[in-house]
Amino acid sequence: MEGQLGQPQIPDLPEDIIGPDPMMSLLPMVITLLVVLAVAAVGLRLLWVYRRRTRVAPEIHPVTQARLELARLYAQASEWSPKELATRLPRIVKQYLDAKYGLQITSLTTSELWANQSAWEGKVPRQLMEGLAALLDLCDAVKFDSLELGDEIKSQLFESAQLGDLAPDGSWDLQTEAQKALTKT
Repeated sequence: MEGQLGQPQIPDLPEDIIGPDPMMSLLPMVITLLVVLAVAAVGLRLLWVYRRRTRVAPEIHPVTQARLELARLYAQASEWSPKELATRLPRIVKQYLDAKYGLQITSLTTSELWANQSAWEGKVPRQLMEGLAALLDLCDAVKFDSLELGDEIKSQLFESAQLGDLAPDGSWDLQTEAQKALTKT
């Protein structure tokens, strides 16, 4: 059996030798691929939800944190009693000094702070500790001696709380920041 030009002719093959329809053999692979994609999508979604829940807030610089808290407190000062204000204000300043200088003075009373003066002496600039002393004395007078908290004393409290370290070049204004804090809340 020779075809044209001397080439052998290939006989017609029966249907069962050719095999199944090629499109039908792709169907299991397509289904498998879709299942794998669906499982991957569900896994990624679960991972995304888990990571959102465990996200750590970025660390805020101690100066920025203290400025924000002072501005909020200043903006809401009329809502606090003099005693509460005189308690919150030194806590903000002490937390700032803890974070910036590695001290552990937040929980200390004024007398405990001065009794442990050797622990922080040399670590903190003298002018800051003098500012803290002035702030603590004024706050203690408001808390324990029932000093009236008028506008002048309130202004003096917040001025003392800035310690000169929070606005060394005068670029930060507490009243402006308090207005910003009020508009954000």
